[in-house]
Amino acid sequence: MSVKNIQKLFAGFICFVVAGASVHAVEAQQNEMEKWADGAVGSLVKAGRVTGAVVSVVKDGRIVLEKGYGQGNVLTGEAADPAVTRSRIGSTTKTFTATIIAQLMQEGKIQSLDDPANKYLKRYQLPDNGGVAITLKHLLTHTAGFEDRFFFIGSDRPVSIPVDAELYDTLRPDFTRPVGEKVVYSNFGVATLGLVIEDITRQPINDVMEARIFEPLGMSETELVVTIQEPEGLAVPGIVSAGGMTGPVPFTAINPAVAQTGSIVATAHDMALYMNAHMEGWPEHGQQLQEKLFVRLAANHPDIGGLGMVFFVDKWAGKKVVSHGGNWAGFHTWMTMVPEEHLGFYVTLFSEAEPHGVVDRFLSAVVPSLGPKPSPALLSASSLHSNFLQQFLGDKRPILPAIEIPVEAYAGTYQADRRPYHSVEALASLVYFGAGILDVTVGEGGLYLNGGGPFVPVGEGRFMLDAPGRPMMVFAENSRTGVMTISHDLGIYTFTKIPVIASSKVHAIILHIVILLSVFGLAAPFLLGAGKDIMPAIMIGAASLLMVLTATVGLSEGGSLITPFYAGHVGRIGLFILAYHVLIIGALWSFWRALKADTVKARVVLGLFMVMAAISALLLLPYNVLGWQMA
Repeated sequence: MSVKNIQKLFAGFICFVVAGASVHAVEAQQNEMEKWADGAVGSLVKAGRVTGAVVSVVKDGRIVLEKGYGQGNVLTGEAADPAVTRSRIGSTTKTFTATIIAQLMQEGKIQSLDDPANKYLKRYQLPDNGGVAITLKHLLTHTAGFEDRFFFIGSDRPVSIPVDAELYDTLRPDFTRPVGEKVVYSNFGVATLGLVIEDITRQPINDVMEARIFEPLGMSETELVVTIQEPEGLAVPGIVSAGGMTGPVPFTAINPAVAQTGSIVATAHDMALYMNAHMEGWPEHGQQLQEKLFVRLAANHPDIGGLGMVFFVDKWAGKKVVSHGGNWAGFHTWMTMVPEEHLGFYVTLFSEAEPHGVVDRFLSAVVPSLGPKPSPALLSASSLHSNFLQQFLGDKRPILPAIEIPVEAYAGTYQADRRPYHSVEALASLVYFGAGILDVTVGEGGLYLNGGGPFVPVGEGRFMLDAPGRPMMVFAENSRTGVMTISHDLGIYTFTKIPVIASSKVHAIILHIVILLSVFGLAAPFLLGAGKDIMPAIMIGAASLLMVLTATVGLSEGGSLITPFYAGHVGRIGLFILAYHVLIIGALWSFWRALKADTVKARVVLGLFMVMAAISALLLLPYNVLGWQMA
């Protein structure tokens, strides 16, 4: 055998060995990822916390895991399948919108993120915030200063795409803080970027996404839904109670006018292709998009997560991590990528908590031990983000030594800054007994947030929890208002300290007692007999009864005073506001009749109903029910 042939044989042997080693390495990766997914995701199905889930994991440009758990359709019993079962990815859709903005920048069709959005908007113009023009960067980083609203975020009637300016303006929230003061998550900001894309490309946003992302990447089971029809192949999650599954989650359409913020449906397989494109390079754009999208552009504090172009940007074990989550009824998604490691995972959980009636909600808020057992349903996949990174990267940050500082000044009641401020949608915090309220208390070892802790002081205003992911909370005074705020480790929410008396949870508890008692005004004929004195009490009773009915009917079936408003209907909440105004008139009339009454009994009865009506009216006043502040 010639030397040349020996060299060829040796080279072939080396290739065989290397190929075999590579196959074994891939198999090892697959086994490791599957073991993690079985433990972290599969266990949720076994524990009855979700009815199903789909997962995909990518590493070094390969899809190393695709797996389904539990049911993809609780009506048919069909198994969850990562290649077939389609999920609503919710706000993870926003990353697709941002990706197209980055593509347009790369092509020179957008010059700078510091350009005013109005430079590119043709059919709609954003107002300035305090004389400052809203830029593309503000919209991409949730720093434009918008309050957040959900009015008409859902829809049960068709909406034409591209959306016309008049309709779109009805969705615009008011500004509630100066430009750039805080990162506070905003659906409307990213929705406006969809209009920017449409105006530049002169195509509907769904066609742009298909042409620029879905088709080039081979995402054949993915679409941006711009109709109110249920997409084919969509998973059907289950409603989970303490006793098990109670039925399917009803389909709720997303308003096509804001589709670009949350309306994509996709399989776990297609989302793996999307993650690989971001980390390995895009057709025609290579790595340039990553360089634009993943740069940290805004944050509430240097020690916690911030924002790139829509993507959440953070550090974990010294490595950059980019991610985004999304939630819609029955679907809870998270996507996480570690570009330096060419590692990413995607998951959607199928579950929703069983709704409760007003009595159960009241007991849970006042005496939790007397309330119903809470649903075990997992309603966010963010914990899997931490679990995955902890497993494959290790601790997010080292344990910092505790310091001795007074912590009492940080305790108190805090309210979420991501909320409606200027419309009757603010009533949602009453319907849900203080949703968005965070109670910070001092306990052994540090601070406790809604009973969870201790968050140990590790720096001035910085508190860490010794738990997987080692989450951190940062407290600081707002430089403009001087009021204490909390910034969450995720970096997209803040909470502002409020007096206890301003807590919507306190208001909700008092209101549910007082308004219910006021209904007894209908019994005035039995208390006072016939005569003019009974009419104000009857008016208060009737108004209170109407408020009770509009606020409570359908709660145990998942409806509420607010849910029709989220679909763009104002009738039910309009009845509540009408009843509120009647209640005020009844209170004033009761006061007048009490002054004129001939008997002490009439004065006392009318005075009591007047006081109860006045308490209700005053407690509801901060929730924009005086007048007709619908939008």
